[in-house]
Amino acid sequence: MRLTNKVTIVTGGGAGIGEAIAKRYAQEGSRVVVADLSRSHGESTVGTIRRLGGEAIFAETDVASESQVQAMVQDARKAFDRIDFLVNNAAVLMSYARFELMRCRMTSGIARSMSTSKVIGCVRSM
Repeated sequence: MRLTNKVTIVTGGGAGIGEAIAKRYAQEGSRVVVADLSRSHGESTVGTIRRLGGEAIFAETDVASESQVQAMVQDARKAFDRIDFLVNNAAVLMSYARFELMRCRMTSGIARSMSTSKVIGCVRSM
């Protein structure tokens, strides 16, 4: 196990790719903070990790909220005393048809907002 005694936060860790990432980090020995908007999805991921012998906690987090991101970081430090890795996986999901109807300017603004400011907000909070 390559990540023994490391601590990883996975935003969007309650489902999909984020869930798979959280599980994989746990399999490699990392203690995992599953950060997600959905309590049911996040706690499900945490339950799976624990059943497989890993350590994990859930942090209900909207990465668009600086105060929630700060609380997530505090929860991680309280539970595990440190943070070694941050996987910025959380995203905004939109239907393809709606996405196609948006102006290019709006689309790039949304993408820039999620890929830059929210990532920076998570990193700054650490």
